[in-house]
Amino acid sequence: MPLPMTCPTPIRGCTLPELDRLLFEIEFLPQAFMPDVLAANQRSYEQRLASLGMIFSIDDPTPTAAGKLTLGKSPRNWISCAYIQFLRVQGTTFADPVVDALETEGTNAPVRVYWFDDRIEIFSPGGTYCTVNAGNFGQPGASDYRNLMIAGVLKTQGFVQRFGFGIAQARRALADNGNPPPEFDVQPTMVMAVARKAAP
Repeated sequence: MPLPMTCPTPIRGCTLPELDRLLFEIEFLPQAFMPDVLAANQRSYEQRLASLGMIFSIDDPTPTAAGKLTLGKSPRNWISCAYIQFLRVQGTTFADPVVDALETEGTNAPVRVYWFDDRIEIFSPGGTYCTVNAGNFGQPGASDYRNLMIAGVLKTQGFVQRFGFGIAQARRALADNGNPPPEFDVQPTMVMAVARKAAP
């Protein structure tokens, strides 16, 4: 499936060998396109990368932010905030002991996930974007993307199923499990989502 296109942002100083060619050819391309399409396509490695926005262009094969986050060998060397921080807190406040912590690469900003005994809090920096605002956040049809390439990559890799349906799916999953509805705090520079524990 082709990715939505937007203007790629090159990471100056980064070079083509910084992208993992095997990951691109063995894992990513088969997820993005049907086998018969790949077999009929005679494009070079660089042409395929450029067509998917992973490099700036064929003439300038500088990896883009989307390329580095998707295929990069060491994304955090080039995009310092490319991680998710996860903490498991034994208790209900930040003063309680942390029993597990993890940082995982793969995003364009430091998302923070805090799992307390009674709730999970997810902090997403950047606030709302373009047509989405505090008034329509989470409503049907209210969706927009800072980077369509990253959104397309997440869809291709199966992390999301359809654009703009995540909150509705989260609400349904929580309701099916007996949890209260999710809570959202929408600020200009961040969005916090809270999923509370189901009643005993």
